[in-house]
Amino acid sequence: MHSMTGFGNATVDGPAGPIRVQVAAVNNKRCQVHVRSEFGDLAIEEAVRRRVGSALGRGSISVRIDRASGGAAGCEPETLRRTYLAFKQIAESVGAPAPRLEAVARFSGGAVDESELAAAVDAAVDRALAACEQMRLQEGANLRQAFERMLAELTACRNTMAKLATGRVASYRERLEQRLETLLAERAQLDPAQIVRELALYADRVDVTEEIDRLASHAEQFAAALAGEGAVGKRIEFLLQEMGREVNTVGSKANDAALTAIVVEAKSVLERMREQAANVL
Repeated sequence: MHSMTGFGNATVDGPAGPIRVQVAAVNNKRCQVHVRSEFGDLAIEEAVRRRVGSALGRGSISVRIDRASGGAAGCEPETLRRTYLAFKQIAESVGAPAPRLEAVARFSGGAVDESELAAAVDAAVDRALAACEQMRLQEGANLRQAFERMLAELTACRNTMAKLATGRVASYRERLEQRLETLLAERAQLDPAQIVRELALYADRVDVTEEIDRLASHAEQFAAALAGEGAVGKRIEFLLQEMGREVNTVGSKANDAALTAIVVEAKSVLERMREQAANVL
């Protein structure tokens, strides 16, 4: 299991000094990759965007690419001075404010071979992605353990529901039949066949056996998804939705305090599970 949350940082030697790449990912139902680069090369940024999106799959992902040193490597003071004056002159000619010295320093290291720059960025992205992936795996392992604990709580709730539901239909039927026998003795015009149909209908309304059995089946599928590999986030979100539907139906049929209380507890567990499922890839 992988979490959608992760962070990776890497620095490699580039054609104009060390290049640093940072990758940070948080949960999102879709894949959104935002790239910020001080080099201003749109082709490199688009290549990084596609590469990162393909590698991480889902999540809101931010990528930052810059010079690790904060300025141009190997920049001589005289070269920086001449470059700054040239930028300042251009700015004055168009009525723009004078540039900041540190901004000029980033571009004063001379011409950079674009293919060498792209190769260095690729190498840094690979390393940053590997670090981010390792963190996602570790976070995923933590999530799996949390889900296993919550699934055990839900299973305990389901078992309690099953115990409380045992004999509910028979008990209700017995009490209703006793009451109806009294009514029949007092009112001969009552239709016994209609009474039997009403009894069957009422029994169906209070019987939660099918819902509890389906809840157990969904829980088993959830456990299997946790043990699987790859992206399971959408699968477990669907199963949580189905388990919630079964628990809600049990709650709508529950007309005694004990069963209602355990339904509320099960809903609380499912809500915690849904919150964590939003972080799963």
